[in-house]
Amino acid sequence: MNLLQGLQEITHYKEEAQRAKDFAKKRQLREAVRIANHLIDFWSSLPQWEQVIWRLQIDNLPEELNQQCQRWQANFRQAVQIFEQAKSIQCSDQGDPTRTDILVEAINLYQMTNNLLYDLKIKITLKCCQQELHRRQNFKKLLTRAEQHVEQRYFKTACQLYQKAQQIYAIPSVEVSISNCQLQIEQEKQYLKKLQKSLQLAQSGQFNAAFKLLRLALKTFPRSDGNFLLKELVRVLKGKKHFNAGLLAEQQQEWQTAVASYQESKQILPEFFLCSFRLGIVAIKTQNFADAIQALEKSKGHRAAYIRGFAYARKNNFQQAQQEWQSLTAYPQVQAQSKIVTQIERHYKLQIMRRIEHDVNNNNLNSAKATSQKFLATFGANSIVKFNLENHIQASLIANQWKTDDWQKIYTVAEQMWSQKFNIETLHNWFVAAFYYAQADNKKLLDLIIAGSMALANLESDSSLKDIPWQANNSVNLSEFRTTVTELIGSLVDAVREQDMRYYLRLRDAYRVELLALKQIHSAYGVRFHDLYFTPGCYNHYQHFLLEVNYLPDILGTLYTPWGSAVAACLDGDSARAQTIKPNHDPSKSIEIFADHLISYYQGCHYLQSQQWRLAVDPLNRAKSTVQTKPEWQEEIDRFCVTQRQQISEDEEHIEFAQFWYDLLASSVSASYLAEYKTRQIHDQIVEEKISLSQALEQTKALVNIDKHNPVLSALIDELEYVQEREKVERLIKQERIDEAVRYAKRSRHERIRTDLRDFFIKILVEGMQSEHISGDELRLIGKWAYELDPHYPALQTLYSLLEIH
Repeated sequence: MNLLQGLQEITHYKEEAQRAKDFAKKRQLREAVRIANHLIDFWSSLPQWEQVIWRLQIDNLPEELNQQCQRWQANFRQAVQIFEQAKSIQCSDQGDPTRTDILVEAINLYQMTNNLLYDLKIKITLKCCQQELHRRQNFKKLLTRAEQHVEQRYFKTACQLYQKAQQIYAIPSVEVSISNCQLQIEQEKQYLKKLQKSLQLAQSGQFNAAFKLLRLALKTFPRSDGNFLLKELVRVLKGKKHFNAGLLAEQQQEWQTAVASYQESKQILPEFFLCSFRLGIVAIKTQNFADAIQALEKSKGHRAAYIRGFAYARKNNFQQAQQEWQSLTAYPQVQAQSKIVTQIERHYKLQIMRRIEHDVNNNNLNSAKATSQKFLATFGANSIVKFNLENHIQASLIANQWKTDDWQKIYTVAEQMWSQKFNIETLHNWFVAAFYYAQADNKKLLDLIIAGSMALANLESDSSLKDIPWQANNSVNLSEFRTTVTELIGSLVDAVREQDMRYYLRLRDAYRVELLALKQIHSAYGVRFHDLYFTPGCYNHYQHFLLEVNYLPDILGTLYTPWGSAVAACLDGDSARAQTIKPNHDPSKSIEIFADHLISYYQGCHYLQSQQWRLAVDPLNRAKSTVQTKPEWQEEIDRFCVTQRQQISEDEEHIEFAQFWYDLLASSVSASYLAEYKTRQIHDQIVEEKISLSQALEQTKALVNIDKHNPVLSALIDELEYVQEREKVERLIKQERIDEAVRYAKRSRHERIRTDLRDFFIKILVEGMQSEHISGDELRLIGKWAYELDPHYPALQTLYSLLEIH
């Protein structure tokens, strides 16, 4: 057999083996086994020496094919066995359309067979069984629905369902059920006529007649829809009975009995609007106008609107009365009454304004204030009353208050005025009151911190600090004033420390936030409402009066969030306190997320600075997305990590720490560190023979993505590539594929590969010329290979000339 024929047979063998595998993948096991057995027999027939030659091309393919063939045969036998079992179970089915359990079991086995073996017969059998199962399931559903309708006495519908079932399987029991239903259908028709008639009577208001007719129909043909309507009729009759009793009591002016009867009727018949209407009428008659409004609150229509308007007018709520009557302008009677109400309203307003004037003249300012506020709440804006209230009554009350030493009352009034107006004058008064009140009661120090910080934030706007008579032409030094106030509040806070440590810490947390905010607020940026800067403490305290603010993700913005105290603690170097007071819930808004990340960043840096890098992992990873946008944070973490690295001695810990550092920042220093120790780990695994050279090369090349300029990594990659290429050249030499080895060496980027192979050829040349066992042609061929690898090698130039190699 020549070489060409042998190669063709090997190729055919491999193709047939692959074809067998392809058949097996398609579950065509018969064909796969047939081809595999043929190949196995062919292999057994080859001489041993020829099998050795074949193995150079097919390696362990015969043994692999033999194992696969055995597995295919086992699967085929199993499939045949399951198929026979399925056939046996299917044969035990008696064709009862109400039973599906036997078919389901057979289908499951046919499906298992189909999963193991592709066979058209199996596929057709499975499909037929599935179709039969589907028919039986539909049949059973129709029977179940029909039986439910029979139980509920809907015989006509049940009969239709039985007839549909009969079209699938015509069995005697279904025919009997159809006959039974048909016997009841005529009686059902008579019942439906009476039910419809009863419903028409009820709709026309003849509830008693409807009740009697329906009760008679249900005696002969009880059914759920009739029972439901009967219950509704009973409810209506009961409700109407109480309503009629209410009408009778109202005619006899027995008001309590009328109200009780109407309420009972309304409870039974909440949809009967006349109950609410009559309750409103009774309330009007008994002068209970608030009850009238409440009774008709949800009622619609012009009659309800008229009665509500009348009740409002009698309660002196004239504006609401006019609003109720707006939709009734088409009624002349209502128009006339509306004009009367307008006149009464004018007279009523004048009386109240005279009462206010009388109270002011008699120095009864609190009464005048209460009456003015009630007037404005009832009648809306009135320039005279409002001006008098704000500029005379309240001003006089405040002036009188400041003349006393009751700082609690003074503070309460000043704080109320501040929360109502939010201007620089009320802020100034609030701060002064809080300052004196806090010195009398240190429990109000938190209020002083908030008020004082607000005053300092808006110091330039406070006109009371300008043109002070005793200052002559010298203006107040605002910087000195700010420092003095800050120190005074700080000293008051520090004084609490020895008395109540927990309260002191709360005050210090709040003051930290305010002081940091004062440093951050400037003319270009700050939270402003009503032309005032609002500090975090004041904004959060009065937030329900103010609009929500969308803050920029910066330090000042974080102070207005629930994380503000913790942020301030971090920036004050107290990371431990920050962890204690930060919120337990997760942030939701972007500014809250930034605040949470800032706190986590400071916590992580604290642990890194303390040489506890493992504790820093979670907080820094939590802040990772923000860290990657903050170069100054990254520089600080790099600096701490470089110091931490010097404290680690074990290589394994070096790798863990380097991986964490690189995953967090991917900085150049962390990349170099990780690549270096990963390279060392791979080198150690090679030495300990835990990984192959190819695995090592694959892993080192992956590290290039981390740090492509790492000298340690580059050196190891070069060495591994060199060893791998040298082994390949050696294999080619052993296989006597010398030309291929030379070409491979020439393409290599490693000069040592070419040098090693050149030296190998030189050694053969020297030994060959000394032993004289190599012919001249063979020496010339070897010399030619050496020349191809290094044509300019000085030591071989003479030899190249002798061998006539150019």
